[in-house]
Amino acid sequence: MRYFLPILALFLTTTAQAQTPNSDDQYREPLQQVLDEIQTRYGVKIRPDAAMVKDKYVTYAEWRFRPDVDETLRNVLAPFDYQVTKTGDKAYKLKTFQYHLKTPDEGAAQLAQLASQYHDAASWEKRKAELRSCMWSALRLSPMPARPARQPIITHKRQYDGYTVENVAIETLPGYYMTGSLYKPLKAKGKIPVIISPDGHFG
Repeated sequence: MRYFLPILALFLTTTAQAQTPNSDDQYREPLQQVLDEIQTRYGVKIRPDAAMVKDKYVTYAEWRFRPDVDETLRNVLAPFDYQVTKTGDKAYKLKTFQYHLKTPDEGAAQLAQLASQYHDAASWEKRKAELRSCMWSALRLSPMPARPARQPIITHKRQYDGYTVENVAIETLPGYYMTGSLYKPLKAKGKIPVIISPDGHFG
C-alpha cells in the first residue's frame, strides 16, 4: 500500500501534464475548445458543423486572442481556411472560406485599387492588351483555332413590352455551341451599348 500512493500520485501528475498545453506541442488546443472559450469571453454564439471541428487543433491558441472578437476569430480560423458570417446579434456561423465572394466594401476597395493603376486611356489600353494575351494563353486559345464555317442558329423573335428576345446558338469549335438569349430594345436608334452577362457557377 505504501508504494501504491506514490505511484498513483506520479500517474496523476503525468496525466495532468500530458493534458496541459505546453511548448512541446505548440500549446495545441482542440478547435471546439477554443471556440467555446471565445463564446465565453466575448458573449457570442458560434454555430459550427461538427465535422468541421472534429480532430482540428489550434496551435498557440491563447496567443491568437485579441480584444476584438472578429479579429480573434480570423486569427483562430485562418489556418483551417474557415471564416464566420454573422447570423444575428452576437451570433456567428462557421463555414469554409468563400474565396469567390467579396463583400461590397471589399469590392469597392479592389475597384479603387485597380482604378488607381491607370491614369489615362493609353495606360489602360496597354494593360488591356496584356490581360487579353494572358487570357488567350490560359484558355489555350493562342493561336486561335479556325472559326467554324456554320452560321449562327437564331430562333424566331419574341416581342414583349419594349423589347424582343431571340435565342442564339454559335458554333465556337467544331461540334461545340455557345448558347444564349439576345435581348434588344424595340425603339433603338443608331449604336447602343451591349451588355454581356455570362452565366456560370459564380454568375
